[in-house]
Amino acid sequence: MDLKEFSAGRYIKQIEYQSFSPALINHAWVVSDPKLNKLLSEADLKLGELNAFSQLIPDIDFFIKMHIAKEASQSSKIEGTRTNIEDAIKNEANIDPEKGTTGKKFAIISQQ
Repeated sequence: MDLKEFSAGRYIKQIEYQSFSPALINHAWVVSDPKLNKLLSEADLKLGELNAFSQLIPDIDFFIKMHIAKEASQSSKIEGTRTNIEDAIKNEANIDPEKGTTGKKFAIISQQ
């Protein structure tokens, strides 16, 4: 199926409302757009680089947990809360009660 001909789905009239029914996506795809082919090729290259990088990390799960903790501490600034990465990796029992639920939220993230 050519990607240009693909429709994501259709609306089905129900009794008092319409519902969206997605189309099946397990087709043999043909991509005829050269720009899209180039983007897909670049995405494949980046995925290969990411895979090679993940082979160099001794403990990828630890690396991912630390990245999540970093993102959590950065997103707390958007919410107007001041925390740092140390707060994000502390155990729940070691969190300063003055931090309130924000510190608790980060402790739960770091224990996953």
